[in-house]
Amino acid sequence: MSADPYEAADLIAQALYSLRHSVTAPASAGHDAFGGHVESLTEAVMGQTAGLHAIAAAIVELAEAVRDCATTQEETR
Repeated sequence: MSADPYEAADLIAQALYSLRHSVTAPASAGHDAFGGHVESLTEAVMGQTAGLHAIAAAIVELAEAVRDCATTQEETR
């Protein structure tokens, strides 16, 4: 990096600008879990997180059903 502080500040500003545009529209626009349009990586990740949470909740319900079934079978023996 150059010893010139103005050049260094300009490089930092350019890097921050690039970072900002890599995680906001239009670089990362997409769709959320409900098919809606999202404008940023943050929104997309939040939508994916909501979908994963729903999957986890379904797995918990399945585990509870299996446990209940096993308990019922043991009680009927």
